[in-house]
Amino acid sequence: MADDTSITLVTAFFPIGRGDWSDSTRSDQKYLDYFAHWARMRNDLIVYTTPEIAPKVERIRSDFGRANTTVVMIDDHATIDPQLLALMRSTARTYPPYSLFPDKPEVAKAEYDYVMALKYWCMQQAAATAHTEHLAWIDFGFDHGGTLYPDPEFFDMRGGGGASRKT
Repeated sequence: MADDTSITLVTAFFPIGRGDWSDSTRSDQKYLDYFAHWARMRNDLIVYTTPEIAPKVERIRSDFGRANTTVVMIDDHATIDPQLLALMRSTARTYPPYSLFPDKPEVAKAEYDYVMALKYWCMQQAAATAHTEHLAWIDFGFDHGGTLYPDPEFFDMRGGGGASRKT
């Protein structure tokens, strides 16, 4: 059980076909590799993902001896807020001609924008189930597998209030 300075980390991964994009491609496996780079963090972790990805997330955390992991399986993330997704799809079809960067995912890929917006929903859900008072979002693909922190041992720590290495 965490003390009052502990932080529960929250993340999510919903496959949106990014491996098939013509630009900014990343496969689902690439995201799992990125996750595995930082998944050794000792904080409680809540992960929102699909039933297909869930066992992979659990295995990665288990390989680091991290039993303090809650995986919330979402069968179809599009059903969380279908009205918002419909609005984003409409905007993605009509807005690109007015953008300086019409091919960027933030402009042209409604599903990308939608999963970015779902971060807030995930945090709200996590607040009701976390065993700590504090929550922090961490992107599933944080650090792209070692861009800023090449040594994965750096993450063998508890992050947040009272942060200490290998506690």
